Amino acid sequence: MNKPDSNLKDELNALERSISRANIVVIVWIVGWAAFYFIWFFCIKHNGISDAPANWGVMGDFFGGVLNPVVAYFAFYWLTKSVRLQKEELAEARDALGAAAAAQNLQAQLARTSVRLEALSTLANTIIAEVSTQRTLLQFYVNQLSPANRSLYDIEGRPMHFDDFKAKIAEVNAAISKRMLERWEYEEEIKKLIKFQGEFGE
Repeated sequence: MNKPDSNLKDELNALERSISRANIVVIVWIVGWAAFYFIWFFCIKHNGISDAPANWGVMGDFFGGVLNPVVAYFAFYWLTKSVRLQKEELAEARDALGAAAAAQNLQAQLARTSVRLEALSTLANTIIAEVSTQRTLLQFYVNQLSPANRSLYDIEGRPMHFDDFKAKIAEVNAAISKRMLERWEYEEEIKKLIKFQGEFGE
């Protein structure tokens, strides 16, 4: 059993005990004053049961005056107790809703992070394949620069002028450098996303 459920059970048990004690106090108060009334008027004063309605009205006023403050006190006590319990329950509900909203927000962030991580990984793998192709092309051009080759050709076998050939090599090198820089940036972001998932994804 978790701690909040244990606390709630303890509070309910304490409330039940408090209600039982209050009922006992009221019953003892009523029985005590009824016994006092009986002892005083029947045992000490030796008065019998009156036939006059006025005397019964006086007795009713006496018990009303004795019991009304006790009943009013406990009514006020339980009213304040119920208000306090409601405030505590509302505060706990508000805290629980806040925690649930924060957890939901974190789950949404983790889901977005996972999607972004998968997209970056795909982009990085695509760059690796593209750079591999560019390096193969560069190696093709470099192999033609050997002294044994008298003619220079592009990838489709068409003859090329030496200046165009050098420009093509420079273009391939620049493309490889650019794509490798992009891959490095993606990998840096991937590291940050993995670190975020490691800190908050548990």
